Amino acid sequence: MYGMKKIIFGAAFLAQLSFARADLEACEAEVEALYMDKAGILALATVRLAQDYNETCHDDELCITNMDPQTMDYLSSTQYNNNPTVPEVPIIADVDAEFVGFEDHPTWKAYVDTCEMVGGKVCRVDVDTDFKGAAIDLVEIDLDFDTHHMPFCMTDACDGVDLETVAEAVVKKAIITQVDDLDEKQAALVQTLTLKQICDGLGITECKFVIENIDCSGAPQSPVLIKKSTPSSSSVRKVAHSIAFLTGLASFLVTVF
Repeated sequence: MYGMKKIIFGAAFLAQLSFARADLEACEAEVEALYMDKAGILALATVRLAQDYNETCHDDELCITNMDPQTMDYLSSTQYNNNPTVPEVPIIADVDAEFVGFEDHPTWKAYVDTCEMVGGKVCRVDVDTDFKGAAIDLVEIDLDFDTHHMPFCMTDACDGVDLETVAEAVVKKAIITQVDDLDEKQAALVQTLTLKQICDGLGITECKFVIENIDCSGAPQSPVLIKKSTPSSSSVRKVAHSIAFLTGLASFLVTVF
């Protein structure tokens, strides 16, 4: 009898896993379609939303940025803008960003309208990202991003699904689509690599990417308290550049393989 209970439990557990995998694959496919279909209009709306936020969040007191002076100088340099290479200075930045209070900006409404037009729904998520280590043993990386109530367009298929995995899948698809010189072997490698494997390959010892506090109710949100600071007006944009730099290192790893 005990053995039969174990068999029943095992069958139920395997069934649950297969359903969970099916839900994950459905969510990945539908979110990918949202961002890639209709000439990528949702991806474009997302970029414009980020640009508008970057340009206004300090004046609106929605974000704070602390960046190492050497990092700031490098990301402001002509060398970086013309031909980004692995720097000889550390890439160190700490960012807190709050999206409650940004809803009155035109690009917010454009993002929501575009999401709904392509068949999605806008949810709010908190994203906690930390990268720390010595990238390819050449440059110190210490990036800490805490983003609160960020909008994310998804579908009902994503309810209860691991959004970190979904986000990884969408990013990998975007890399394969947008990078022209990837051959079939490299594209297949991008599909199989996890964020942890990329970080391990780059020598980044702490690699954290967490999406939590998902709210699709549309109800008003309470902002997280962000202390007022006086960073430069373009510092968040430079942090975005540092993310691009890290992505470039990941691309370098892929081409080496």
